[in-house]
Amino acid sequence: MSSDGSPLDTLLKKLRAGETVATKSLDEIRAARGLAPADPHLDALVSKLRSGKRETADEGLKELCATGDGALFDRLLEGASFEEGAARPSNLLPSTLPGVLFTILMEAPENSKLAGEMRASITRHLIHPDVKGGSVDGNRLFSRLPNLTSLDVRGARLTGTAKLPHLRRLTITDSEIEDLVGLVSSVTAITLSNVKLAGGAEMQSLDALEGATSLEWLTVQLPSLVDVRALASTLNLRCLKLEGCSKLADINALEGHPSLRAVGLFGTAVDMKGVVKPLRELCSWAKNPNYDKMLKKPPQAPRGTPPKPAPSAAAKNALAELKALLATSDREAMSAWLAKIAALGDAAIYDSLLERVSFDPDGKKNNLASRSYRGPLGVYAILGLLAGAPATSRVASNLRTAVKDLKISGPETDGPPACPLDLLHLQALPNLETVELRSVGPFINRGAEKLSLPLVRAIDFFDIPGLENLEVFGDLPKLDSLDVSGCDDFASVGALAGNTTISRLTLWNLPALKQLKGLSGMPALYSLTVAHCPGLTSLDGLEELPELAGLYLKGCPNITNIEAILGLSALERIDIKGLPAATSLEPILNHPKLESAQVNGERLRG
Repeated sequence: MSSDGSPLDTLLKKLRAGETVATKSLDEIRAARGLAPADPHLDALVSKLRSGKRETADEGLKELCATGDGALFDRLLEGASFEEGAARPSNLLPSTLPGVLFTILMEAPENSKLAGEMRASITRHLIHPDVKGGSVDGNRLFSRLPNLTSLDVRGARLTGTAKLPHLRRLTITDSEIEDLVGLVSSVTAITLSNVKLAGGAEMQSLDALEGATSLEWLTVQLPSLVDVRALASTLNLRCLKLEGCSKLADINALEGHPSLRAVGLFGTAVDMKGVVKPLRELCSWAKNPNYDKMLKKPPQAPRGTPPKPAPSAAAKNALAELKALLATSDREAMSAWLAKIAALGDAAIYDSLLERVSFDPDGKKNNLASRSYRGPLGVYAILGLLAGAPATSRVASNLRTAVKDLKISGPETDGPPACPLDLLHLQALPNLETVELRSVGPFINRGAEKLSLPLVRAIDFFDIPGLENLEVFGDLPKLDSLDVSGCDDFASVGALAGNTTISRLTLWNLPALKQLKGLSGMPALYSLTVAHCPGLTSLDGLEELPELAGLYLKGCPNITNIEAILGLSALERIDIKGLPAATSLEPILNHPKLESAQVNGERLRG
């Protein structure tokens, strides 16, 4: 019962009196609440896609794909995220049958901007069909996920492949694969368990891995495997686990492998007495061997190498004295000794000096280290030896090709770091892809000589004294990400002007940096973070960044002018913390493309 004078009672009285009553349409009500107008076609499509019936959902997918409407795909994907092949619900599709949302992502046309961004951001993927042995079109899938670094295939039949230049880890379990060769060229770690070839043929050899020139870790669980000769060409292979390969009886083809240091043979038919001695010393028949300990063993000598003569007592004493000199804290003395060793050009001396140096690709701090060089110049000594060693030094050659991700950290003290570094020594590492230098330096200045690292994708400099600019950079054709943080003397980004490859740049805690004008003309820069740079007073210099979509500013209390953002035609997101209250926000409010803007925690747009 409505009370007298209530809105409902008033409405009833008007209707009884025959008065005309103005009403709002549903679209008007939705607009008043900030909602988009009703879309019957979209609502019907969403209903089908959310259906718990596979046939109905498939019908909805067919209707969606037939539209070719990128905006429609964007609306359905908004709010979703994808990780290892599993989809988190989108705003419009909070619940669907498995695979529906991922199918929408994969089938989205080129004019779906959001789908393109999502596909480009996926680095890890799991292929696990609803039906065991379900077919997956590798050509289409991989061409749409070009940035995959890790791939896991379980219970699938994979037809066709496409090259994945960034793929580093590959796991295939209980699956049939048509073309393994196309996937392995850049992979560093592979696991093959109960894998069959096209047509269900058993894998009796590892010929498909002949092109895996970057392979370092291989785990094989193939009951039909009988031939491992192809692995002789995987020159960077360090750890080989042959588990449950019950028909495998001979591994002597791996004798003299230049990098191999650990071989697990549990569950194989390989007889210990039948393995040649140099290779046997790298093997274990235990169920769970200590691979970390095994990997510290030195690699085999190349096949046909005569036994190394035992060094004389005098030679041992001379090497011990030389190692002691290399552990000095006097950089000039160190440099002089490195030059004297290089002048000798004796590969055997380099082999002896580097024999206890190890490289751990998963190391958290210094992943290139030696018990022999623990002094403050230890890393400087190692890199100097690697740079000066002749090509005939087997140990140096193996180390140089093994290092892909280099991490070097100086002493954790309040004083200045005591580990100088000659950046040009890094050019001795031909496969180097990432560089992380923390609390090392100062860098040694070689004048006009420039640093050329053709494969490096990411560089992280932290707490490098004396680093004033990036003038040392020369040819870095694949550099995508650069982070310069905590460098008190860093004052100029001018060397980056015109760079065409960097898409992510972080400038953090750089008190000497006064301006950003050197960043002009970087056509690939997509994301820029500038934090704790008190010397900056404006954002001038950012106008000529045509692809910059994300700008993040924090702790720059003297920036009072942000007019430059109006020149960023592609800017979509901006987040500023610590902006002075006096700064005008008009450039943010008037920017034509900004979708999301936050200032000091307050959301202004989006």
